[in-house]
Amino acid sequence: MKIKITIITAFLLTFLLSGCKPDSANTIPADIQAKRKLLSEKQMELGKLKSFIQELQDSIEAQAPTKKTAKLVTTMTLKAQDFKHFVEIQSNVEAEDRVLASSETGGRVLSLQVKEGAYVSKGRLIATVDSEPVRKQIEQTENALSLAKDVFARQERLWKQKIGTEIQFLQAKNRVEQLEKTLELLQIQLKKANVYAPISGLVDRVILEAGEIAGPGAPIVQILNPNKLKIVGQASEIYTKNIRKGQRVKVVIPALDDLEFVAPITLIGSSINPANRTFKVEVATNSHKGKLKPNLLAKIIINDKVYPSAITVPAELIRQDVEGHAYVMRLVSGDGRSFAQKTIVEKGEAYDGKVIIINGLSDGDVIISEGSSSLVDGEAVEPAS
Repeated sequence: MKIKITIITAFLLTFLLSGCKPDSANTIPADIQAKRKLLSEKQMELGKLKSFIQELQDSIEAQAPTKKTAKLVTTMTLKAQDFKHFVEIQSNVEAEDRVLASSETGGRVLSLQVKEGAYVSKGRLIATVDSEPVRKQIEQTENALSLAKDVFARQERLWKQKIGTEIQFLQAKNRVEQLEKTLELLQIQLKKANVYAPISGLVDRVILEAGEIAGPGAPIVQILNPNKLKIVGQASEIYTKNIRKGQRVKVVIPALDDLEFVAPITLIGSSINPANRTFKVEVATNSHKGKLKPNLLAKIIINDKVYPSAITVPAELIRQDVEGHAYVMRLVSGDGRSFAQKTIVEKGEAYDGKVIIINGLSDGDVIISEGSSSLVDGEAVEPAS
């Protein structure tokens, strides 16, 4: 080996010294054909020189190899385990019982017995509406009924004495019955002038104040049951097969420091909304000691799929090459050293920052986590202890 290095060195010195001497071979001729011939010769000489230099470098490297510093990296060992995929549905908290208390007869609101936020029991008087027109009709009807009864009593006595006609007797009797029915209806209308709470709950909103005019059936207050709530969301139609009634789901309330609770799905919409291709999902719940309020934003988190014995990798460790292939840097050891190996992978479902690897990695493989972003294929690395 030493003799070979000496011969190569002597040859190189001879070659370089010969190039320093003035020679006709280094003079550019005038003829175009001669120039082309000289160019070809010099290119051949250059090729030989490059090969010689490379051989010399390899020889030097063999005698005194350059020490390369391996890059320090952190690794993680992959383990096959069940992977659960979840669907997050943006939702709202709504009241299960939310009703409007209204007057069946129109008129001016004479008094309002409740305020917003007050608790009322079912059947409690909420408001009274001006019933003066109905009272006057009742008074007129009572007077007419009194007269009709007197006429009927007279006709009845005459009829018993065989005086008068039967039609007169029947007309007097019918008149009394008609006025009695009219009076009964007017008294019912008078009772309807009072507005009562249809359910027990909180007065959520006061719509009409005392002194304002209420039309027939117009709402005066809105009442809701704060202890009977529901979480309502719209799920994409692609999850129709994966979401079912009775399935237990997790509900998260972001505004309440991510308050969480688990409850079953109580309603699945029976149709798809053609406007946004979604269907309704409802979860019944309570107020959770008064914390939940209607119209709070919520999230329904549903476990729609489970992948048994899946290989998963953190999403931030998956890179993409210029050809669009997804890959990770895998740790490979051999000949007493470790190096990074570019490994092409096929991605599957992803959730919560983790991606299923369908092909490319196996249980027990070691991939490089920290320090992988700047590595190239085959680069020497040193795993951190």
